[in-house]
Amino acid sequence: MRRLLFFFFLLFSIPLFSQSILDTKLDGSEKGKSLNVFLLELEKTHPVHFYFLDDWIDQMTFKESFAGSTLREALYELFLSTDLNYIEINPSTLVLVKDPTQALQ
Repeated sequence: MRRLLFFFFLLFSIPLFSQSILDTKLDGSEKGKSLNVFLLELEKTHPVHFYFLDDWIDQMTFKESFAGSTLREALYELFLSTDLNYIEINPSTLVLVKDPTQALQ
């Protein structure tokens, strides 16, 4: 019985301890890269998934370094005054969405 309780505790506590990909600190390596290339690189180095249409973001580039900033802060700056935003499905999955009525101000 103890093993069963331990298993359930372990199973349900994992999501509580997982950090959102949005809270990941950037190291400056994103500077000069397009957003789609950078997100694909993050998928290779972290257990995360991004869903987006290339056409929406292929012209978006990190013109400056966001070293020390979180991915959340960088995406906010990139999406400022655009019709793009994101939905966090879970701590390791982001979906980029396009909605002209929800442009960040």
